[in-house]
Amino acid sequence: MKIVLVGMMGAGKTAVGEGLSRRLGVPLLDTDALVEASAGMSIARIFEREGEQGFRRRERRVVAQAAALENLVIAAGGGAWMDEKNREILLAGGARVIRLFAPAGELLKRLGDAGDRPLFRSLPSKENVEEIMGQREEIYSLAPEQLNTEGLGVDEVVSRIVREESANVAGGGDAVRLTVAVADPYEVVVGSALRQRIPELLEGAGVPARRIGLASDHLVWTLYGEEVRDRLEGPGCSVVDWQFPPGEASKSLSELGRAYDHFLEGGAERDFPLVALGGGVTGDLIGLAAATLLRGIPYVQVPTTLLAQVDSSVGGKVAVNHPRGKNLVGAFYQPRLVLCDVSFLRTLSGPEFLSGMGEVLKHGIITGGSYLNLLAERGDRIMERDLEVLLDVVAGSCRIKASYVIRDEREGGVRRHLNFGHTLGHAVESASGGAIPHGVAVAFGMAAAARISRYEGHLSAGEARFIEDLLSRWGYPVSLEELPGAFGADELLQNLKFDKKRRDGRTHWVLLRGVGQPLVSGDVPEKTVLRALRGE
Repeated sequence: MKIVLVGMMGAGKTAVGEGLSRRLGVPLLDTDALVEASAGMSIARIFEREGEQGFRRRERRVVAQAAALENLVIAAGGGAWMDEKNREILLAGGARVIRLFAPAGELLKRLGDAGDRPLFRSLPSKENVEEIMGQREEIYSLAPEQLNTEGLGVDEVVSRIVREESANVAGGGDAVRLTVAVADPYEVVVGSALRQRIPELLEGAGVPARRIGLASDHLVWTLYGEEVRDRLEGPGCSVVDWQFPPGEASKSLSELGRAYDHFLEGGAERDFPLVALGGGVTGDLIGLAAATLLRGIPYVQVPTTLLAQVDSSVGGKVAVNHPRGKNLVGAFYQPRLVLCDVSFLRTLSGPEFLSGMGEVLKHGIITGGSYLNLLAERGDRIMERDLEVLLDVVAGSCRIKASYVIRDEREGGVRRHLNFGHTLGHAVESASGGAIPHGVAVAFGMAAAARISRYEGHLSAGEARFIEDLLSRWGYPVSLEELPGAFGADELLQNLKFDKKRRDGRTHWVLLRGVGQPLVSGDVPEKTVLRALRGE
């Protein structure tokens, strides 16, 4: 479910969007707000510094980010619909695009003095509102649904839209609590709408709550940040929030330094907890900030992506990248609490969700049993983002990840089994320059590792075929020909030499002696790896 509201300034897109968000229980993303957040300045200032052309470039990037998400309401800026590329993106994927409109006189009343509207050089008049409407009418009329808001209150507009919208947004069952029994034990709580209970969950975990740091990237902040901040703030508790650009580039020493600066200026002390709200980049960056700031302060993981919920948020591995490689500057530092709210997963883009499922399937393959059966038998409901099934999926993966962390907190032994598929997966990620998502690369790596296991006599042909078929049914590439991009086997083999997990000049492989029976081997001949890459 995705609703996109377009139309003139003053048509009510933001107000109606907020009403739809409350009624349907999904987040609202206002593209103008995201443009301002990512630019670090108001739209009026962007127009002053970069002109309308610069603003529209920023707007296109934001519209593409917003349109990739699912299960949300998007309030598009007044001019966003005028751009042909924006229209194509917003209409793709079955979104409901609704144009809100009203006569110029009513729009003028809603606009007030319009001091922050850069298209008006002075106080707006009926004449210049009508002029802009006339210029845009032909393009606005291309919106599939048209709704006249003249004389209607926000609630009535919302009701008219909702009558035709059936959103599966409830459910999710009771929360599941798992204890990660390391030296400093902590809980992983998996449930639906946990963000509504975040103050009580932090209190129950003994997290200090006099002052709290809250960090997320600009996109996640626009979706969920203000809601989480407002729930955390209250009598006796203030929040210092910080946002940064989304993407892997923010996992850097320079961005880490900016985090230090911001929270130190905000009065961070040893009992000042940091809450990492976002995906793996946020968890890594803020986790490392917590591990090193003032020699260690508490932090809480609130992962918003499937990949972060089932993998990076549990286990205490935090790091940033270095020019010489990924995750080279980091630490093992366990959180005080992990809150996996599966309702966050409903807004993920399809590729982002599929990337997380790669790690989920890895857990199923190295564990086998009932969890693998769940993934094999309930795939349709998982892809539909059914909250009840997602709760079982995330809780199951967290339970498996926690069982390894408990036995091997610092990855010196059995925890290496979690690297199944990662050896070649990292080589694929590197060869693609990061264009192939982590989970997709790992899925290819798992298929190749299953073939190596068969060639080495550990795995039967039937079990290797089962793994490849399972990955193929989920839409993952299992051969070089299916990988996006032109990669040769020799190129990937060369990239293996830069694997940070190499020991004594040898690549250590996680293979299988059977489904649910991983083993580590450092004696795989190069010719066997090439054969597996070529799918012979």
